[in-house]
Amino acid sequence: AASGKIPFVKIWLHTGFLLVNGEKMSKSLKNFITIRDFLTSHHPNVLKILIIGAHYRSPINYTDALVEQAENSVKNIIKLLSKLDLIKNNLDGGFDLNDLDTKIADSEKKFYEAMDNDFNTPKALASIFSLINSLEKKIWKLSSKEAPLFKKFIQKQFSILGIEVDALKIPENISDLVNQRELFRQKKNFPAADTLRQQVKELGYEIEDTPAGPLVS
Repeated sequence: AASGKIPFVKIWLHTGFLLVNGEKMSKSLKNFITIRDFLTSHHPNVLKILIIGAHYRSPINYTDALVEQAENSVKNIIKLLSKLDLIKNNLDGGFDLNDLDTKIADSEKKFYEAMDNDFNTPKALASIFSLINSLEKKIWKLSSKEAPLFKKFIQKQFSILGIEVDALKIPENISDLVNQRELFRQKKNFPAADTLRQQVKELGYEIEDTPAGPLVS
């Protein structure tokens, strides 16, 4: 009413209760968690995945395990996009164009069917993760043309749900160490390469050697 906008509200959604370890959240039970507190130790995307992973009319049982699952989902999405960014010189594709188009079209169809069916965000999420699972089996067989197509589609679908994701941004000093390590590895100087890998790890990053080059996560 204070805004003066007409209509004030077009759609009302009656959401399920928020539980904490099976009990209703309340200050008297001292299990009260604010969004502000949650975001001091978690990325906003973790909260978004956690919330839309349940149907809006269903209760959400907030547990450490559920938060960890959402954290891992976000990390896996970022890692996948980082892998796709590595694929730059592969001319041979894992799919022919018809198969690629079919997989994307099928995922998109399931996504919108779920969203049109009483805002079923869990099924919409499942349509994206199903595509990701089928993609990961052939990830290093994708061509340099196929990889960006998959990345763009995945990012678009998540953005519809308000989740903006991209490959991990690696600091310049970490990239320099990774490049130095790769030179040592190519020269088969594995002790020096292992030393740099450990140095990178101590700075909070992991290196995974892949067919497309070193992946930093």
